[in-house]
Parts: sequence; structure tokens; C-alpha cells
Amino acid sequence: MNPRSLRRRIGLLGQRGLGVASVLAPLAVTAAGAQEIFAPAAEPPRLAARRAAAPITLDAELTEPDWAQAAVASGFVQADPRQGAPATRDTEVRVLFDDEALYLGVVCHDDAGWRGVRVVDLRRDFNYFDNDLFGIVFDPFLDGRNAQVFAINPYGVQLDLLTSDGGAVKDTDWNAVWAVRTRVTEDGWRAEITIPWKSLRYPAGAAQWGINFVRRVRRIDELTG
Repeated sequence: MNPRSLRRRIGLLGQRGLGVASVLAPLAVTAAGAQEIFAPAAEPPRLAARRAAAPITLDAELTEPDWAQAAVASGFVQADPRQGAPATRDTEVRVLFDDEALYLGVVCHDDAGWRGVRVVDLRRDFNYFDNDLFGIVFDPFLDGRNAQVFAINPYGVQLDLLTSDGGAVKDTDWNAVWAVRTRVTEDGWRAEITIPWKSLRYPAGAAQWGINFVRRVRRIDELTG
């Protein structure tokens, strides 16, 4: 995964330096034969991370009032197979935080429901290319070269790694402390993700982070962000 392709920033205001963010556009993956990465927007989209007013229960239901009030990142576009075209299956992402952790609420729409799910690997750090997945790439230092990557498949299996030198170097042995719950439905799948602050590396007092979201729908080989 190439942090040079980050298109969004997540702004985090308040005690943790999180609050208004800009985010979104497809994440490129370093692979033989990959398309050229199209240029990012001159002004990256912005997504506000909302401070949670009450505890978040990790159950993939997204029923807490804070989720309903959080800003939504959606309207993903394709990196593959039709670079720049709208996603054929949309994805919605919401971001909350409190003093302990960062929370992401994810809805992956798919009218095929559970019948469309493609998961062939239930090991941690599963194969990125062979499974349906949702991923987050953090670039808190906004340097476009170093990133912390978290990804999940519809059954809640986790993948995490660090990249440096613009994605040329990948540390796949890195295992952070974080948690996820997922639920596959007739309309696709949902996830709630909790990443404690202690599992993230970021500059003190930063008002914005670089971030990107990515989704792979394996049965149609579609990669969007």
C-alpha cells in the first residue's frame, strides 16, 4: 500500500489533536502491472472526527447516538478496474474518538449480501489481494512516506502493518493492539473498529492527520477509496 496516494486528512481537534479532517480517494497498492496512480485533488476532502459523548459498544450495530451525528465519508471512487469511476458498491465511514481510543464505524453496501462475501483466509495478516476487505491508512505526520495500516475482512480478521519510504518498505511483523467486530447482512457488511491511542504514533498537538480508506470487493476485483 502506498502512502503517497493518500487523498484525505482526518482532523482531530481537542485534547487528542483530533477534530476536523480531510479524507478520501483510492488507495494504491504496490503490485506488478498496477495502473499509474492518478493525481490527488488539489484540496483533499475533509472529514470531521466527532468526540463521543458516551461509551461506544463494539458490536457492529452502530446504534449509539454519536454514530448518527458523526460526519460520513462516502462516494468512493475506483482505483481498479476503472480508475476514477464511481464505486459500484458504496462504503460509508464515520470517525469518533474519546480520551482512550479512535473509533471507526463502517458500512460496506452490497446488494449480494452474505452471498457476495469472498473470504479465503482467516489468519491474522491475511492475504490482501484474495479477500474482501476494508482498510485504513494513517499518515499522522503528513509526510506521504510513512503509514500505519489497519485492515479487516467481513469476518473480523485483522491485518496490520507499517510502511516507510513511500510504501517501498513494509513491516508485516508489527501487531498493534486494536479490536473489531463485524456483521454480515443482506445488504453487505458492517464493522466497528477501536484503535487505542497507545497503538498509534502521531505528533503531539496535531490538528490534522492524513488518512485514507480502502475497500476491496473481491468477486468483481474492485478496489475503491
